[in-house]
Amino acid sequence: KRLEFEHGELTRALDTHVRRERGLQREAQALEARAGLELETLATRIGELEAENEALRTGVTEAAAAALAELEDRMLSAEKKAKLLAAERVALIERTQAAEGAVEELLGRLMGSQEEAESRLHAAEARGASLMSRMVEVEEEAQARAEEREALMDALAAARAEILELREAQVLLRTGVEAQARRPVLAERELVVLAERLTEARAR
Repeated sequence: KRLEFEHGELTRALDTHVRRERGLQREAQALEARAGLELETLATRIGELEAENEALRTGVTEAAAAALAELEDRMLSAEKKAKLLAAERVALIERTQAAEGAVEELLGRLMGSQEEAESRLHAAEARGASLMSRMVEVEEEAQARAEEREALMDALAAARAEILELREAQVLLRTGVEAQARRPVLAERELVVLAERLTEARAR
């Protein structure tokens, strides 16, 4: 009985083991099938990734070549610009030096013009002072001449009066001479006085 019991136990255990083994075999087959599918999927994905990688590598190479060409063009353009800027800088320095020289020349001319203007101003002031002095002298001379003119006018009036008096004296003298010729008794003193007055008037 013991042996039968153990045999039954072993048989049940064997059946259980067989069932478990079969179940494991089925799971292994399912796993193999799933693994095959996953492997196919992975292989397909790897192929796709390799194709994408190749495309990316080609694109990157072309982009890099284009970027390199563009960079070379930009470098050449930058070198040309740098040369142009250097030439412009040299020209700017030359123009600046020329402008500084022109400014110095203008400053020199300005200083010379200022000195000349100051000299001319001093000369003009001296001429102005001389002209003022001369004008004062002219005014004084004009005043003196006016006074002299007034004196001459007075003298001319006196001379005219004397001329009239002289003419009257001549008339009187002529009348006296004629009267003396007619009247020998005319006083000789009157003739002498008239002659003296005539002589004095002629002298004046």
